[in-house]
Amino acid sequence: MSPLAIVLMRILRTGCIAAAALVALFIGIELWKNWGGVQDRGFLGLLVVMLIGSLWTAWSINKELGKNTPPGI
Repeated sequence: MSPLAIVLMRILRTGCIAAAALVALFIGIELWKNWGGVQDRGFLGLLVVMLIGSLWTAWSINKELGKNTPPGI
């Protein structure tokens, strides 16, 4: 893999982790806002799917970088 591709993959991995953190924050806010009340389960389900997707993408990118990155870069 070219050095440019490695840099871009690292940037994408960081973006996926940041997106997962933001979605986790939204889940926390939504749970705190509706503590003990009626919660919108559809919206929470969508947020959980988005969280799983972004973490899965970051994991896949990390696995690909570990497989193709020569030691020392």
